[in-house]
Amino acid sequence: MTQTRDRLSSCADVDTRGREIGVTELSRTQWRVCDRTIAAGDPRAIFGFIERFDDSFEVSNFRLSERSVFSTFERAVASLATPMIRKALS
Repeated sequence: MTQTRDRLSSCADVDTRGREIGVTELSRTQWRVCDRTIAAGDPRAIFGFIERFDDSFEVSNFRLSERSVFSTFERAVASLATPMIRKALS
């Protein structure tokens, strides 16, 4: 459990196709995911939240108004970045 927590808390930024995604640990089981290209404090910057439940990660995606469950933290973060990529390409 400690190794998992250390690995997750060290995942600060994920660069997805030139877009900067900020991942902020809020607690041992919760993270906020934001677009770092939007000013800090601007609510539009928040994509959603990730919460760990046992061996899965639940994503609350604010941009799509949906919840999803993933087996890894990396997939959970990627799921929040994907809508932003689609929007940028359209």
